[in-house]
Amino acid sequence: MKPMILEARDITKSFGRKVVLHEVNLRMEKGQSIALLGNNGTGKSTLLRILCGLSNPTKGKVITQEQIKFHYIPEHFPKLNFTAAEYIKHMGRLEGLSEQETKEKSEELYQEFYMESMLDTPIKHLSKGTLQKVAVIQALLSKPDILLMDEPLSGQDMQSQQNFIRRIKELKQEGVSILMSCHEKFLVNQLSDTAYRIVKGKLVAEKIEDTRYSEYDLLTFQKGRPSESVPQNLHSLLVRVEEKDDSIKIVVQKDRSNRIVKDMLAEGFILKEMRGMSE
Repeated sequence: MKPMILEARDITKSFGRKVVLHEVNLRMEKGQSIALLGNNGTGKSTLLRILCGLSNPTKGKVITQEQIKFHYIPEHFPKLNFTAAEYIKHMGRLEGLSEQETKEKSEELYQEFYMESMLDTPIKHLSKGTLQKVAVIQALLSKPDILLMDEPLSGQDMQSQQNFIRRIKELKQEGVSILMSCHEKFLVNQLSDTAYRIVKGKLVAEKIEDTRYSEYDLLTFQKGRPSESVPQNLHSLLVRVEEKDDSIKIVVQKDRSNRIVKDMLAEGFILKEMRGMSE
């Protein structure tokens, strides 16, 4: 058994008469990746904030090793007056990085997450997807002991999502413990060893499927007009969809690719690219 890095004991959290978490117990080992599933309002974000000390439980306690370093990617990023570049530079100083270290690391991440054109834009004017990229970049400037992520792929484009998954896998291999809340089973299958669904304030074990990127295809279709969209009857077959004015990108399991291509072509879409997703 790997060494324990964090343990939650009998965590209960109430807001007035509403009990969101009820006697939750969770043990996290070094290098382990855990996913929290559940609908909005079930307590996923609340539990993350309690575990890293941003919120106090009503009852129970969190036990960690001494000098544990947390990094946290929130779902909702504050609308600040800083530009993205100013904020990341400031976070580098807080992390104890030299100006040169911050510059080298951030430039690498800006390129990887397609942020170069947005660096001088005030954070309060950025889209939700771009805000998530800023949150991810600040969390990846240096290596933490535990990385907490709240819906980390919300609004991100597919190429950024792939780069993000690769980065998180690298951190896990380096011994970083990862805990994320997520709606997307695809992401859970890619990154997590263990998953729990929060049901009525309790953690219930969820099955993890052994899937790899190589089992998925990325399909790109050209639209005839901006209003066109993926037919409703196909949505249950898709893993992810990214729609733009002139194109649609779809991630789908390989064994469903032919069905999706056939139906999309029948709807008048033009297939521009079909390729496997690599690790």
